[in-house]
Amino acid sequence: MDSRRLQTARIGRAWLAAGALVLALVGGWAWQRAGRRDGSLQGRLEMYQEAMESVRSRCVPPAAGLDGYCRDHATLLLDYPECDAECVALVRQIRGEPTR
Repeated sequence: MDSRRLQTARIGRAWLAAGALVLALVGGWAWQRAGRRDGSLQGRLEMYQEAMESVRSRCVPPAAGLDGYCRDHATLLLDYPECDAECVALVRQIRGEPTR
């Protein structure tokens, strides 16, 4: 009977250890995801600023042969939540849309 109790206790500890490991893995995954979200906000802002600077430097005034590039990249600026009224006005100017 003692060996059966020992075996049952070992199995119980093994399940407890496995549960703790799963909990630690899930916690680590959640912590990593939260870190990526914070980083992605900063990364998105940097990408927006780079895209805005690229459009401004190449498309105002438009460089020869870049009409399609300018229209496409200006339109992509609208996908960023950071695209404010100045950004929208720039996009409209590049795409040749009326401002009013």
